[in-house]
Amino acid sequence: MGCHSKFARCSAVVVEIFSKIMQELLEKSGIPSSTVYGIILNNKKFKERLSRTDMISIQTLCTDGFTKIDVTLIYKIVKFFNLIPSPSRNWGAKPLVHEKEVGDDVERIRLTRNDLVHRIDCEVTDTELNVFFDEFVELGRRIDVYLGKPRDAGFEKHIAYYKTCRIDEYLEERYKKALQEIACLKEKARLRINEKVIHVYYGKATEELIRDIKDESASSSTPIRIIVKGIDGVEEKADLLNSLADQLNNGSASIQFKHARVGSIILHVTILDRILQHQETLYDELTNFLERVFRIGNIVEVNAVAEVNIILTVDEDGFEFDNFEETEEIYSSPDGKHSLLLDLEVSNDMLRTDDIFQENIGGFLENILTKTNGKQLFPEKEVTAIVMPGANEAQCEMNSSADLVSAFSASFQNMDLDQERRDTQALTCKSLAELLRELELEIYYPDKIALIDIVKIQPSNFNIKLSNIPWLFLQNLISLNFNARDKILEECLEHSECLSDERNIQVDFLDDLLGSDALLNRVNPIDLTVAVLNCCSPVVKQIIASKMFMCRLAIPFVFPQSRNEAMLVSLWPIRQIVIERELSHIGAVDCPCNVVSFVRIGYTSVSKSRMINEIISNQYHCTFFNKDSPLGSTTRWISNGLIEIAWYIPSTNSRLLSNVTACLNLRGDCNVHRQQLHFMSNLSDAIVIMVDIHEMKNERFMQLITQVYNTNAKVILSIDAIRCNKGVLRNELKTFLGKTTMYKDRTRINIMAVEGHVRSFSDLKKEMRNYISESVLKGSYLSLWRRLQEGICKEINVDENQIVYSAMREAADKITSFVPKMCSSIKAQLLPLQGEPWKEWSQNLKTVNKSSKYKTMQEKGLIRNKMFEARQTQFHICENLGPFMSMFIDKILQILPYNKESTVFVVWLKMFFDERSRNILPEYLERYKSKWRELKSAQDQKNSTVTIDRLQHQLSEREYELAEASFGFEHLCREMGQMYEAMMECNLPAPVKYQTIHSVLPHISAKLLLMGHPFEVMDGDTANVPLLWVKAVLKELRKSIGDKKLLALSVLGIQSSGKSTLLNAMFGLQFAVSAGRCTRGVFMQLVPVLDITKAYDYVLVIDTEGLRAPELAHEKYSHDNELATFVIGLGDVTIVNVKGENTSEVRDVLQIVVHAFLRLKLANDRLNLKQKCVFVHQNVSAPDANDKMIQQRKKFVEILDKMTQEAAGEENIADINAFSQVIDFDSEANVWYFSDLWYGDPPMAPANPGYSKCVNRVKDALFSDSSMTQRETYLTITDTISRIEDLWIGILKDDFVFSFRNRLEVKAYNSMERQCQSLTWTLENYVLEFIRSEAKSMLVNCLNDNDLENAFLNSVARVAIEIEQQVTSLCNDLDSFVERSTLKDVMMQWTQSKKTRFKLLAENLVFKAKTDISNTKEEIKIQRLKKREKTNHEMEINELARNLAVKMQGKTPDRDKLEGEFNHFWISWINQLGHKEDIEFFSIADQIEIMLYEKFPSDAAFFRHRRFKTDLSHDHVTKLEGSISSNTILTEHFSRHNYFGVFGKEKSDNCRNQTVDIINQTFRKIDSRLLELDSQDIRFDISYVTEIMNIIVNDIDDHNDHTMNDYRFNLLPPFRAMIVNHVASHVSKLFTKLNERYNKKHSPKYQMEMYKETALALFINLVEQKTEDVIAACFFKEAILKVVVEHVTELLPIDVQEHILVLFGNAKFSLMKDIMVYLANAEKYEEYIEYIHDPTAFAKSWITKLTNDVMFERKGNVETKYAHLAKSRVHKIFRHLFESIQVANENCSQLGQSNVKHWIAIFMNHVGESNYLPLSMDILIHVQSRKVSDIKKFTEMVLDTLRDTESLVLEEFPDDDCKHRAVE
Repeated sequence: MGCHSKFARCSAVVVEIFSKIMQELLEKSGIPSSTVYGIILNNKKFKERLSRTDMISIQTLCTDGFTKIDVTLIYKIVKFFNLIPSPSRNWGAKPLVHEKEVGDDVERIRLTRNDLVHRIDCEVTDTELNVFFDEFVELGRRIDVYLGKPRDAGFEKHIAYYKTCRIDEYLEERYKKALQEIACLKEKARLRINEKVIHVYYGKATEELIRDIKDESASSSTPIRIIVKGIDGVEEKADLLNSLADQLNNGSASIQFKHARVGSIILHVTILDRILQHQETLYDELTNFLERVFRIGNIVEVNAVAEVNIILTVDEDGFEFDNFEETEEIYSSPDGKHSLLLDLEVSNDMLRTDDIFQENIGGFLENILTKTNGKQLFPEKEVTAIVMPGANEAQCEMNSSADLVSAFSASFQNMDLDQERRDTQALTCKSLAELLRELELEIYYPDKIALIDIVKIQPSNFNIKLSNIPWLFLQNLISLNFNARDKILEECLEHSECLSDERNIQVDFLDDLLGSDALLNRVNPIDLTVAVLNCCSPVVKQIIASKMFMCRLAIPFVFPQSRNEAMLVSLWPIRQIVIERELSHIGAVDCPCNVVSFVRIGYTSVSKSRMINEIISNQYHCTFFNKDSPLGSTTRWISNGLIEIAWYIPSTNSRLLSNVTACLNLRGDCNVHRQQLHFMSNLSDAIVIMVDIHEMKNERFMQLITQVYNTNAKVILSIDAIRCNKGVLRNELKTFLGKTTMYKDRTRINIMAVEGHVRSFSDLKKEMRNYISESVLKGSYLSLWRRLQEGICKEINVDENQIVYSAMREAADKITSFVPKMCSSIKAQLLPLQGEPWKEWSQNLKTVNKSSKYKTMQEKGLIRNKMFEARQTQFHICENLGPFMSMFIDKILQILPYNKESTVFVVWLKMFFDERSRNILPEYLERYKSKWRELKSAQDQKNSTVTIDRLQHQLSEREYELAEASFGFEHLCREMGQMYEAMMECNLPAPVKYQTIHSVLPHISAKLLLMGHPFEVMDGDTANVPLLWVKAVLKELRKSIGDKKLLALSVLGIQSSGKSTLLNAMFGLQFAVSAGRCTRGVFMQLVPVLDITKAYDYVLVIDTEGLRAPELAHEKYSHDNELATFVIGLGDVTIVNVKGENTSEVRDVLQIVVHAFLRLKLANDRLNLKQKCVFVHQNVSAPDANDKMIQQRKKFVEILDKMTQEAAGEENIADINAFSQVIDFDSEANVWYFSDLWYGDPPMAPANPGYSKCVNRVKDALFSDSSMTQRETYLTITDTISRIEDLWIGILKDDFVFSFRNRLEVKAYNSMERQCQSLTWTLENYVLEFIRSEAKSMLVNCLNDNDLENAFLNSVARVAIEIEQQVTSLCNDLDSFVERSTLKDVMMQWTQSKKTRFKLLAENLVFKAKTDISNTKEEIKIQRLKKREKTNHEMEINELARNLAVKMQGKTPDRDKLEGEFNHFWISWINQLGHKEDIEFFSIADQIEIMLYEKFPSDAAFFRHRRFKTDLSHDHVTKLEGSISSNTILTEHFSRHNYFGVFGKEKSDNCRNQTVDIINQTFRKIDSRLLELDSQDIRFDISYVTEIMNIIVNDIDDHNDHTMNDYRFNLLPPFRAMIVNHVASHVSKLFTKLNERYNKKHSPKYQMEMYKETALALFINLVEQKTEDVIAACFFKEAILKVVVEHVTELLPIDVQEHILVLFGNAKFSLMKDIMVYLANAEKYEEYIEYIHDPTAFAKSWITKLTNDVMFERKGNVETKYAHLAKSRVHKIFRHLFESIQVANENCSQLGQSNVKHWIAIFMNHVGESNYLPLSMDILIHVQSRKVSDIKKFTEMVLDTLRDTESLVLEEFPDDDCKHRAVE
């Protein structure tokens, strides 16, 4: 175990346990925290002892109890107010071993804590570790007893735990840094006194003390303690110093020595307040004082080699100098040495600045050495001194381990500062701390500015203060304005309040003319950049560096040494910079490059930085800030010694350098910054040294140049000889060349100026470029990373070596080690959940939501089953999750509570994935291009189809590989989403490892979203929104920030039009814009709003993939239209981004969006879609573009208005006339024109400031102009969840409008579809009529089976020919329609597909016709058999009636008597006939019972016990729906279950009620089927019962599969048996009635009952001795009447169908819309439920009701539509009948035939040829049997009776009693 590990264990106890002990001891006092708060406020004396930090902590007593009070403050409170038992002696005394009071233990805690906090080396020995834990385990036991804590949960156990627990390197560093942060000790000065090095430390407490001092009078002073560390013999030395107190105080009034004591050496002194306030004076006084201490005591030997550490602090003991023997503190070190404590009184004036303080402290220490003669006091060469305020030293203590992540203090490094640098620093009068304080950035130092701090939207501030400057700088830089560094800064300073106040003071003319101190108070741009970067979080540092790179501004690369830190190479910020060259994209750190450095020695007349700018840019750009820049003359305070970096990137025709070149620039004189020069020399291929000629005379120059020559760098010496003549210059050059002869080949010399003349920049530029090109030609072409790794300058720190970066990189490397470098199937390999299962699920989701994609509910159920199987596949993958995702989730969960670590970890992963994409995508792209060229060549050469198809397939494979090879951090987040959805949707136990993780996954994404990482709403690969996941993440977000109001802002545009760049520039966000990958999908980020005038709390920024992406060409337009609708629907405001001035592509999409919005609003009023659009035209350079484009804008709006009107017309919306009624848009106020993003020609072109200004203008317009974003209400997060769900489901459901390019296509398609529907119906109607008329006529007239078969074949052949001819005609009609249309060009694309559809329809119709004709043939065969029997019966009854009539001839009975005689005869005959009918052997109930036993053998016992019995009687039940109540459902009918522990079991009552709903859906289907069967003339068949039982079984199985429901119970076999029994009982009675009806209708007895009237008429005619002609005419009338009624009844449904179809324009969508409108207007809950449960059944019912309403609606005395259709059919038939009768009569007359059989043959032949009535010879058999004597008279009689017959037929179709016919 290392010393640092042991220190960490002790630190863990101090940080985690000591505060809790002190807090619980204070609670034990019984005084409430609020009371303690009041006591403190009322005690003036105690309040004066508190620091500002203490007072802030005191405020938390009222809100958080004692939990936020640290150890030091609690110690002050309990000591002053005696709130706990006092120690054995006095407060402040070190307890003896035997002293075990509570107060003694409190002192032990305080002293040990202080000892560890003030250790500079952070080391603990084994002995110290054992002593520490032995002492404090025992202390914990005593405290547990005092507090009454159980041993197994007390402090003793927790303290003992830290001695042996596992502490890895990461935890070790955290605890160590956390303890150091308590005191925040930093080396503030390094003083040399008598060859001794004195290291002076103090922390934030002392800094706060200095800051709080207000009294600067000569007499005011402050007590200070100086702890001198690591001293032997401290008792003797403390006594010596105490005895020499008067001598030590003689010579300085600023620092007064009070006392020295043991604990190291502790010196108590007082320092004047005015001295404390000035750092330089303080260090001088301190130096003098320490000199006296060392000298007077004769303590330290003069020639000894030693260093001494001292710590300055405020005495926390209340300056009780008389009791020092009781307040002894021991500050020991690992080697057993102790510390010397010096208590001082310090003048407050001395504390004004760090420099004054350091100067005085140095003087004080020098005085000590002088007064003690430097003999024995400090024998070491180096001494460490810690300056502390004591009472406030713990102000930074953390209150919980969760805060430890950011508690890192600066590392303490031994620094060897040369004298010249200290001389330079002595002139510095502003430190980093002071600059941060002026800019009010102290609270953000170090690394505390988060991205959210910059991007938040705040109210406009017209009164600029100095504290606003950093934020304005950051905001402008983020928006890509390179003027942010200097020009904008200058403008801000000129208008700032602080400068205005200073100007008001400048009243003296000469002061004003020569420049006053106000100029010195200006902020230097480089200082500002350094200060801001020091305060930025890791992510923000990278963003700022990337923006500076885009602006072509130099980036700070190496930060200079400071008093407590070594020189720091800052690699992390430039990690995300990408150097782009042609097809290669390489990260700046890893990009091979040459390195050229620029330094100066002395001051030159030519600005070094400007010279670099001239060299690296043809079009001058101020990459490196210089004296000619705005604010170029301001003083640098903190950036001297800074090394900046910028890159020169050559273009294809570059003449300067062929390679990427990194240019390093040192700020300041390298005479002073030698370490930087050494670093740059080792790193560079060439170094440009600009030197004044006079500096070359100094020996220091040769030392420096020799140091450079000792490296491999080439030297370009640029000499400024402006103040001497050429002779002097020649001599100096000779001397120099003589000294450097051996380096002649490595040296190039350039003269900048001579004899007062400066050479032109053009000449200098050309010459310097040549020298540089020559110098780097043979240089090493290595990356910066390689150069730094080669071991050069090992003494320099690299930021990425800090624990937070290195540990997180190591963690990221472990995860990314599983990622293959070259693999196109990387997602399937590492992220299997989003592979094929997810793609199949997404495709099936779209299919199941689009009713046109499936034909039946069963097919829909199969699709849902596939979806569930895909989820199960995903779930099983989760059970065996691979190491890649497993390790990632484990790590992100571990570090998620720590913002800095988690952010750095995610950034490392992102950078790795981006780098991988940059490396491999060019290769895959080249493969794709190569295959594309191959295909194009084959097409040009007209190769075979097989070859072209093969190449086309290979090209598709290359395209797929290219898409799959792209891999980013968003895919990991997507995988988490799929894990969550799979676990939530599958009813399976979760894997043991992930039983709770599903609830944490949304929290991870929500936290990442709040940290500034984009969240994927729509999956870019499947174009699907994972609703479960999105809703869960947004709910977690709501938990974190509350249900805040959001203003959603989205962007839409063509691919690669700069959408993401625009949003990033506008808001400073992190949407991906590089890495060789365009945005895929939809992403969101949050921007907080702090402006109280705004009614919303956050702006939800939504970025999308580009429209018209080439890789999605195969998906036509649906993807783009769905995406655009989704994005515009989500955004309250949508920025439509257009590249250039042409809006045609976007216009097409907007037309579809408008149409989609109209349809979505019709379907879902909740959506309330009224969005706003803003158009941004990029790359429009004309400054007056807004005026020039006014005409085009008006034309654009007119087109959109016209298309909107057409869309509204399609949807029958009358009140929509303009585009702005659907999407709010003002063509004047909402259109913006941007100049190009780049200011010049890439690759060296900077971002255009004009672009940035336009971005800010749009942003101001959006958020400053209330008219832009003014809404009555704003959606909350909850509302947004609903909006996303409603919008996406609406888009999924609508499968029509999104498939088109624009509104013209929609209009053209609709028009063409209506025409096709009309033509299709013409064909279908022809076939129907042919089957029922012509084919049937041909068949019924056949005399035998052979004729019947031949007629069947002829009919089929004829219909096939007719259909083919009809199709040809339809295609011609379609062509004519297209040719005549004004949308001909648009329609052409669908013409061929429509013709193909006609041909497919024809094939189906031929098959259907063949089947129907075949069925008719078989039916005729059966009917012929029946007719023969019937005819025999009729002939028999005719003969009996004739015999009876003969008997009655001659009599004159009246009508009643005749009918009475006939009835008597009829009854006798019919009764004899009834005995001959068949008798059923098995009742229907018996047949059903047998079937149930066979189909459900397992339920046989149930059926035997309850044979067709339920708790409800079926006598009064007319339908099954509603016949089962919840009381009928028993507990054994269902079983409840859990969803892997997420939910509890469903309540039994809920299950019963839900079961009733479920079974009612099934009953509704059965009722519908039974109604359908009841309306048909059919005999009972057991298959009908089987069909109904299958409905029950399938529905129960579907329920238990839970593929289409989320019920949490299953239905069990007893329930099924009960329902089967219940339904069987119902259908048994219904089918019995149905069968009885059929038997009655089709029995011979019934058939003869139908003949009774005819027989009666024959009987009466015979009795009355009517002629045969009359009798035959009567038979003819009865036969025709029956046939016509049957035929009209058969044809009327076709006419009704045709009429109803016209109402809907032959379009299914019109029908759907009308149903929706009906439901909305009816507002009947039951109908809604019915529609939701079974849309098909509801639609049938609705159409039936509509048909009845339309057919039988009576308007006044006007006949109904149904009667009108019937009359039309009847008139048509009788017209043909009259014609056929006339033809038969004429033929008979011409041939002289008087035989009625011949007349009937001619009549039947004409009817058959006309095919208007299916009439057979059998029907007229009784006519043929009559002996007609006069055909002409017979014909006249037939014609007369026919007119009456037509009236009788019409009476069969009246208005009031024929609704049943329409239903049929």
